[in-house]
Amino acid sequence: ALTDSKGLQIVDSFRQLSVGYRHACGLTTLGTTQCWGSIIGEDGVNYLTTPEPLGVDYNRFTNPPRFLHVVSGLAFNCWLRIEDSSAVCLGSPWSGTSGDAPSAVTVPPDMAKERWLKLAAGDYHVCGLTAALTIKCFGNNDTSAAPPLVVGSFIDVDAGSDFTCAIKADNK
Repeated sequence: ALTDSKGLQIVDSFRQLSVGYRHACGLTTLGTTQCWGSIIGEDGVNYLTTPEPLGVDYNRFTNPPRFLHVVSGLAFNCWLRIEDSSAVCLGSPWSGTSGDAPSAVTVPPDMAKERWLKLAAGDYHVCGLTAALTIKCFGNNDTSAAPPLVVGSFIDVDAGSDFTCAIKADNK
């Protein structure tokens, strides 16, 4: 349970839920996260976990990491950090990438400090609305669902299995 500086338990409730293939993650009103189910990689390992540090029971801390938003793909989750609106993604090392070397959907280095307003996850990709009202994507782009940058100004984004849709700022 979360406690305040005097050791009193803080009552918290869920405000957002995101569902992947065989897992779900909830985000509480205080910004903490909890996940259920399993993300089993091709190697048989369950990769379901919550962000930094990995495998830690956040209920042990009086100051667990806090998040604004969570999205779930087929075998991964991404969160927006409260302190800077940057993204962190975790999941199975197999996330539908082509080629011999499987890799998880991760935030590319050039987008590591990006300030996001919203993320949207497909099976193997993530697209997000940035603070500059642009759309940027990362992950598997085999179906052209995740181009690195979409030209224009936008107000919303969402993703399906292997596609992404966005609303332009002029509503067209």
